[in-house]
Amino acid sequence: MVTRSSNAKSVVQEYLPAPLLLPAEPFKFDLRIYVLVRSVEPLEIYLCKEGLVRFATSAYEKPQRSNLSDVMKHLTNYSLNKRSGEYIHNDGKTSGGSGDEEEEDLEVVADVVLPEDDPHEEVGSKRTLTSLLKTLQRTHPDFDKEDFFQNLVNLSMATVKAMQPSLVSSTRSLCGDDEKAERMLSGQCFQIYGLDVLVDERYRTWLLEVNGNPSMRLDHEVCNTGGSGSDEGLALDHYVPSIVDECVKGIVMKEALKIVDEGFEGAAEHYIDVSGTSTISEGLECLDIIGDVTAHYAAAFSRGRGGEDNRNKLTLSLFRRILAKFREEKGGIGVRGMNSLGADADLAYQRWDLDRRKKKGDDFDVWCDLWDFYDALVVIAKLVGVVGRNDYEKLSAMLK
Repeated sequence: MVTRSSNAKSVVQEYLPAPLLLPAEPFKFDLRIYVLVRSVEPLEIYLCKEGLVRFATSAYEKPQRSNLSDVMKHLTNYSLNKRSGEYIHNDGKTSGGSGDEEEEDLEVVADVVLPEDDPHEEVGSKRTLTSLLKTLQRTHPDFDKEDFFQNLVNLSMATVKAMQPSLVSSTRSLCGDDEKAERMLSGQCFQIYGLDVLVDERYRTWLLEVNGNPSMRLDHEVCNTGGSGSDEGLALDHYVPSIVDECVKGIVMKEALKIVDEGFEGAAEHYIDVSGTSTISEGLECLDIIGDVTAHYAAAFSRGRGGEDNRNKLTLSLFRRILAKFREEKGGIGVRGMNSLGADADLAYQRWDLDRRKKKGDDFDVWCDLWDFYDALVVIAKLVGVVGRNDYEKLSAMLK
């Protein structure tokens, strides 16, 4: 519970009580999917069709006071569940295994015998996405693989679009030089992100978090569940190769490097080009115009217009100049006629500044970031008098 008097930084998330479960294995699971961003301006995004599936190690029950402390029932984190005595590695060794169960290059997992070199078997606490899709197509007749991937495509595009302004501003700040920043943003470097995704019982995908530096380790930690002087499931014992990690991360890295080096066409078998996706989820429509907002943001604060030594401070005088520019573009009165709007413009600016101070609280500073500027443009759109059913439509109409 976060109280109004709390000054601590907090993250508030909605608990999803109805996750998708497999019929024979009632364990909560999440996905780690990988997204390659080859260019930020313009956006060039690719989604890998292979990924990881991480299972909890206690059978799922909807949260109640009596089971909230059983974190291995509610959390799917590998770093947590690998310490459970119930964790099953799909190479045939449980987390407490000694390796003595190998016979004739075959391994036994949960009473199932499988070849050691098949990463897509439908067993284990960590599996490939291919393995999960095989299971769902067999056990859930209403599951549609194409719809599922379209949901992941939409989620990936919305996520990266939401990140784009921060990527642009941080790159420009880091580089200092505009020409160098343009090269960096337009494809001189690339990034692979790990998106953690939960799937609910209606096959909808929900973003849990974004990892800017996802692990590319190809082994896993085996825990010692016995022995004197150690609690069950807590002592890390040794590392062994993981055929699941080798398969998934090998595909992710090798094909990403091919795309970066050779381009997408013909270079990637397991990636989807997300760049042209235009479907944006309800409530995230602002992402459709964030590129235009970014361009106006860069123009407004170029050449030190925010002040003598402040490149991105939205002063009242700059606010009034931006308002005059849009009024003139929309057929209204430009700079010379600003006196007719003087009091309204000044009051609107003060309200905008007060609102952002309330939103940011302890994080407030005088600099105007991209989302501050977005809100300022919404205020300006209302002053200009453009028509729209909501803030997004008004701003979109003004920027056209």
